[in-house]
Amino acid sequence: MLKTEDLPKFGPMGADPPLRSEPVIICRAFFGVPLDRPSPQATEAIRLLVSGQDEVYRRFPEAVQWMREGSHALQLYKAEIQNPRKKAVMVAAGVGASVGLLAAAAATGGLALVPAIATAGAAVGLRRGSAASALHSRFVSKLSSVEFRRVVYSQQWVRNDEPPMQISPGNTQKDTIRQKVGVSRTKSKELSLALGLSNIGRTGLGTQISGRIGTTLTIDEEREVTKEVQVTNDRSGYYRRMAFWYVRHELAVDALIASSAGVSNPAAEAQGLQWIPRDSISFVSPYAGHTTSTDVPA
Repeated sequence: MLKTEDLPKFGPMGADPPLRSEPVIICRAFFGVPLDRPSPQATEAIRLLVSGQDEVYRRFPEAVQWMREGSHALQLYKAEIQNPRKKAVMVAAGVGASVGLLAAAAATGGLALVPAIATAGAAVGLRRGSAASALHSRFVSKLSSVEFRRVVYSQQWVRNDEPPMQISPGNTQKDTIRQKVGVSRTKSKELSLALGLSNIGRTGLGTQISGRIGTTLTIDEEREVTKEVQVTNDRSGYYRRMAFWYVRHELAVDALIASSAGVSNPAAEAQGLQWIPRDSISFVSPYAGHTTSTDVPA
């Protein structure tokens, strides 16, 4: 988590501190988003994640570990059959009765997903070379309209846009600090689409994102906040310089795609996997302000 120790320091002789600190990654989360049409690059990326290739695991360990958990993989299956534009019923040879359950779910609008699907090998956990792994890989390869994505949530300290206050020795100074906070309605909708979320007006974007990333996050509507401050410098012979800080939050959504479809060399396949940006937002929270100061000779 972001700490006060991460706050940028004033420079020599009270020089202004940097406008922001280095970002700190709070968490990452993986998920699947249904697409309007099949995407060979997205499908190939998912196939490579469950292929068991050493190079894929070396480059994308967190994503591979996520896919190895059956309950997570089922989320991708659910995203596939919930796509309202999907016409074809999913067919996966060798999966057995579980495919019938998936087909029934697809025919009823994708909401009849049942725990028994886990018996198709998804909940068994991937073990390289095992029958469950091979079955799981064949099943996942049928996901033609799902894109594997991640969201990275990070925080950093940002300094108020106005220059630091400077208080003369023995004086008291009042000032009004203004700061733009929150997220616009348009940007909220764009991010919700990238995250595959819905019902933003009813449940709130912050609540849905918190469920997605597993960390509580409050998102306010975009506005300007003001804060009246009064600062006293009781040190003789020194100016006191003060900077005001807020926490800047960033949510970046990326999609994993494979640009090496049709390549037979495993190493080249893995090199073709890459994260590409889908959307991002950054906003300042009004709830975590902080102040730093330094004294410099008058």
